[in-house]
Amino acid sequence: MAEQALGLVDHARRDHEAALGRFLRSLAAARQVDDERAAGIALANRALTLIAIGDLDAAHEAYEAARASFVAAGDRYHVARILPLEVALARASGDLDAAEARYAGALEAVRDQDDLAGEVELLLEGARIAAVRRSRARAEARLAEAKLVARGLEDTFLAAELEDVSREVARAERGELTLRLDAEARAIELVGGAAGRAKIDLSRRAALRRIVLALADRHAHGRGGLAPEEVREAGWPGERMRPESASARVYMAIRRLRALGLEEAIVTTDDGYALSALVRIVP
Repeated sequence: MAEQALGLVDHARRDHEAALGRFLRSLAAARQVDDERAAGIALANRALTLIAIGDLDAAHEAYEAARASFVAAGDRYHVARILPLEVALARASGDLDAAEARYAGALEAVRDQDDLAGEVELLLEGARIAAVRRSRARAEARLAEAKLVARGLEDTFLAAELEDVSREVARAERGELTLRLDAEARAIELVGGAAGRAKIDLSRRAALRRIVLALADRHAHGRGGLAPEEVREAGWPGERMRPESASARVYMAIRRLRALGLEEAIVTTDDGYALSALVRIVP
């Protein structure tokens, strides 16, 4: 494990040859004592470095071997933990549709494991994918959420990745989004971004309608985002609930709105949630 840690330092310094050597030594030590979990970690780290130098065939082999090791060890946590590598491989190979599809499924799996570092890595991969596809709004939304989740992790490797991805997103093409909604937000249309045009029917989703209207009102007045408690009050005004229930409702409501087609429009901020600065609201 010491070799693993030093290898990650070498990787962060972009001394990829040294990193690969350390990961191989770690793998040999793990195999010597029949430690499938440690072997899987060494292989996954090796795949990470191989992606960085562009040897995608070798990276794919290392990833598959790592996954097999974790399965053999019955380690469900690490099976999910290496999903960012699968997404990164698809992105690096140029198959952006596959990368986007794997990203969506992987994010659910990693969140199920309560793996904050893995969630940050996936959100950063998602931001990279969006940046390559010139979807600035989606890239910025994913990057903002990654920064929020990363707070308090004290992970220097992730901090360096955040800086790298921030630069990539800053270079992405800046495209505005037009959000059309009626007075009651029963019918919404988002034009622009990766989706091109997304139509959303909220006629039977009263709580979500009220949340969208609250976000739109705050956006129109340039007053920043809505705190989670403000989102809860907008969605379920006057309703009393336990703090954990309130947090879960807010979280699921925002996730649902994003899944319905507003992922690029709704960003996570220091305040809570807001419409992206790239959004222009029209009737």
